[in-house]
Amino acid sequence: MIVCPTTLMQHWAFEYKKYFPKAICQVIILDNKKKISEITSRQNANYPVLFITSYSMIERNESLFDKVSLKFTILDEGHIIKNTRTNKFKAVKRLKSLHRFILTGTPIQNRLIELWGLFDFLMPGYLYAEDIFKRNYERLFEVNLTTFKEDELLFSE
Repeated sequence: MIVCPTTLMQHWAFEYKKYFPKAICQVIILDNKKKISEITSRQNANYPVLFITSYSMIERNESLFDKVSLKFTILDEGHIIKNTRTNKFKAVKRLKSLHRFILTGTPIQNRLIELWGLFDFLMPGYLYAEDIFKRNYERLFEVNLTTFKEDELLFSE
């Protein structure tokens, strides 16, 4: 399943068909509740199915997605889930999937804790609990960064 902003759902379907024109995989865009219920009926199909949906659909229909087990989940524009306090993050994190991927150009925009949120989706527990990560890494990183002189930084403009 590909999860992306609503505005990119059709684009993902187009690109899939463009690059895999002979594929036997059926593409289903999950843009309403009726189509979402198709997931459970198609899970054991004899042919592969690529579901494409939006972060908003997952957030609004958590209980329907709770019944689904996926082989792959790919998040496009993954930085959308960087804030672990949002319902969107919580809903996406509940997805059951054997393999998880995130595509993002901006894994960290403001704070190091945003990176923790992405890793918590990819590999829960890998960077420890959020409070431990904040205490051991984020605060340490922010304090040390403010005490460096510009000529000591590894990267500068």
